[in-house]
Amino acid sequence: MGLTFKIFAPGGSFHGVDYSEKKQRQGSANLVHFENFGHLQFARSEISKGEFINYFEKWSARNKRIVKPQFHAMLSCKEKTYSFDRLKEVALEIMNKMGYERIPILIYEHKDTDNNHVHIVTSRVGADGKKVNHDFEHKRSHEILNQILQIEPAQVYKKDLEEVMSYQFGSAALMALLMERKGYDVSNKEASIYFYRNGRQQGSLSKEEVRSKISNERSMKDISQIKAWLYKYAATYASRVVVEPSVVYTTKAKEFKSMLTEQLREKFGLEFVFFSGKEKDKPYGYAIIDHAHKAVYKGSDVLKLDLLDALSSTVGQQVKTKAGEEREPVITAEPGGQEDISGLLEAEKAGKEHDLFPMGNIMELSLEGLQSILNSNNRQDTGEKSPAVKRKRKRGFL
Repeated sequence: MGLTFKIFAPGGSFHGVDYSEKKQRQGSANLVHFENFGHLQFARSEISKGEFINYFEKWSARNKRIVKPQFHAMLSCKEKTYSFDRLKEVALEIMNKMGYERIPILIYEHKDTDNNHVHIVTSRVGADGKKVNHDFEHKRSHEILNQILQIEPAQVYKKDLEEVMSYQFGSAALMALLMERKGYDVSNKEASIYFYRNGRQQGSLSKEEVRSKISNERSMKDISQIKAWLYKYAATYASRVVVEPSVVYTTKAKEFKSMLTEQLREKFGLEFVFFSGKEKDKPYGYAIIDHAHKAVYKGSDVLKLDLLDALSSTVGQQVKTKAGEEREPVITAEPGGQEDISGLLEAEKAGKEHDLFPMGNIMELSLEGLQSILNSNNRQDTGEKSPAVKRKRKRGFL
């Protein structure tokens, strides 16, 4: 579908205006539409935040029974597939069909993420003073959106499932992760796996059918390649995994990244997906989706999380010049080729030359240090043993 309409929880105050106005002051948002503000609009092109909020409050005060009068929603698309003008048009059409015509409304375009999106703020008090019908509003808004775009949900599900099943995955849990990344809720029941979106079941697969698609045919080759890239780029990009700055209004769950994982995503199409507890700022596991080769791997099969987190500092300590200055380690790999790091270790121990590390090179490598990194893949994961962690382990993500 390419468009998502998200309705936020009702508010007792019109803090949605504060949020977008703050973004506007920061240069990452713009007010692109306002109407039904009566005298405020006469011969005026600009209205202050305080005036907007005051008008909303007076409008909503006509119905004292509605204690949370703010309606706040967001319409977003994937990346830049829809212009802001088109998003505004679709947002207005959705709002009108949901019963919000003739009510004061604000629409702001936001440019603070990779995805174009607009925020909509209005009142739940209608022009007649009654509360706008809010029954099944999430479900109704998605049905309206499908009608506007003339999209049949069953067709979208079929297309998404076909794309996911074209990937190589080593477990049913990794297949479920791919569907979750496409916006589906996944439920594992008895002999089948069920997929839901917008509160409705979209389809299911038998576990036997999923198992028949499980394959590790090219895992070892690709895992070695990913490891080589990690070691190479960890010399230049920080590997410390941090939580993205929290955003008050977003459809995304808490996500983590590092400069290293972002570089591999941009350069090789590797998406690192980290898992964490609900209120935790540290992940306890991760997976890697290789979009270029259509494969998904359990992160610990590539590199344990604690090692990935500290990789840049560890690699930086291994390779130094004789003058004591750190420089980029000679651990290189390019698409289509792999470097044998273990072979490098054996060659150095035997005092032989190696393609990556010829004898007489001014750089010295701590064999003990690098060997400890390579061998550490055999160590067990560390991390909190919360119920969420246990559930993820049971599902096979760890």
